[in-house]
Amino acid sequence: MTDSGILSFKTPEEMHEYMKNIGLGFEYSCIRENNPVSCHSWALWFSNYKRLVTNGADILKANCFKRNYGDSCYQYGSLKVVGDKGVLRDSFEAFRAFEHGCKAGKQGKCCQAAGRLVADGIASHAPNLSVAMSLFELGCQNRVPESCFHLGGAAMVLAKENDKSTNSEKSPNPTGSNDSSRLRVEAFKAWMEGCKLGHEFCCRNIAKMYSNGDGVEMDELKAKDFLLKADQLATHNNVTHTSTTNTAVNKTGYWSQPMCTIGLVWNPVKAPDIRFSSSQFRKQHPRHEKAVSRTSLAEAIYAWSCVSISRGRADPPHSRPYQGIWGRISSALRRT
Repeated sequence: MTDSGILSFKTPEEMHEYMKNIGLGFEYSCIRENNPVSCHSWALWFSNYKRLVTNGADILKANCFKRNYGDSCYQYGSLKVVGDKGVLRDSFEAFRAFEHGCKAGKQGKCCQAAGRLVADGIASHAPNLSVAMSLFELGCQNRVPESCFHLGGAAMVLAKENDKSTNSEKSPNPTGSNDSSRLRVEAFKAWMEGCKLGHEFCCRNIAKMYSNGDGVEMDELKAKDFLLKADQLATHNNVTHTSTTNTAVNKTGYWSQPMCTIGLVWNPVKAPDIRFSSSQFRKQHPRHEKAVSRTSLAEAIYAWSCVSISRGRADPPHSRPYQGIWGRISSALRRT
């Protein structure tokens, strides 16, 4: 490798020999040293270089449940959601991986994914916002802005439903009223945290709460301040709100994201290669053109659940050995 980071391979054979040695290094460090980062990289080596997805899935599973490595839980769970050659879809196994990665691996993205599976009723007999809220709360605590967004949304939906049940009863129910107030406070705190983390629609929802005096004291000045911050975030992220945006005002009057089904976003039979381009994705699924920005397997769960990371930008890459050269090697191999 040169000082500029360019790999100085003259023939494909040299590159393949280099990749083989990298794989051996990952294997040794994983098995002999029990290094979870190396195990994760070894799994990616199998999946992306050797095209042995099942081998990679087995390593990811072991690295998740035995070594509590959150990134492997997320990758394995995503794989079980969308399926791949030799790997069957299993939403309950996916949820198990996400939940383990959330609680044992302290991986915020796993909390977000597990919460969506429960909230959408995919990993449960019916949608369960109460259970999902505990997972979204963990994701929010791990600084995942989408989890704060969904935590606030779930709390507000439950608060509105509680309002309806209280109003429909003939006798007043002070307990129900207290629950609604508590849920509104939870929604406010969650959206406030999401706004601090740079989530545009959390800021818009905070502005609406101040504007309506919903759960907080009415304050038009604060409402304008949060709307201004939301507009600044939208401008910074180069977001234009159109009918294709996957975020909309729901029945509570606040911004939320709609639920999707796997079939709308991912079809492993028609698109077995996980590297199909974003232009192909938009052509096949124009309704969800903003749902993904980088179509790697690690982001598949977010595409499926209509969650775009940081408003259309890809996740920061997780740390692993040879991160800087991995993309250049894969790109070069695809040209050979």
